Amino acid sequence: MRCFILILITSLILLVTPVSRSQVPATSPKTEMQKLRDLVASLQERLSQTQARLFQSEDENAELKKEIARLRAELNTQPRFRVFPRTPSTQPFRFEIPNPLIPRQYSLPKNWEERQFNGQSYYLIPLESDSKH
Repeated sequence: MRCFILILITSLILLVTPVSRSQVPATSPKTEMQKLRDLVASLQERLSQTQARLFQSEDENAELKKEIARLRAELNTQPRFRVFPRTPSTQPFRFEIPNPLIPRQYSLPKNWEERQFNGQSYYLIPLESDSKH
């Protein structure tokens, strides 16, 4: 029985092995060449698009460099700061610091009413004049 199983396994192996070695490739060389040609064509198309973008960006770069050179030349011709001529005055500059102890004299409109609250002055200001009513 053992001999029979051994012969059966050996014959199956021998039968299967030639078939697997003699299989026909799934694609023919002509179709593989056509796929490779299509791939090369698509890569050449992408390369030409990339070169076109590169040349366009180089043109834009050249225009921007010209604009920078023009702006720098314009900046160099303009003064860095403005000098305003000052006429000498006959009196020296005087600045008075307000004294909070001395009340200021303001001219208030006649229709404002001065009132007091906790020792502080405040004013009632009418929103509409009485002449309209």
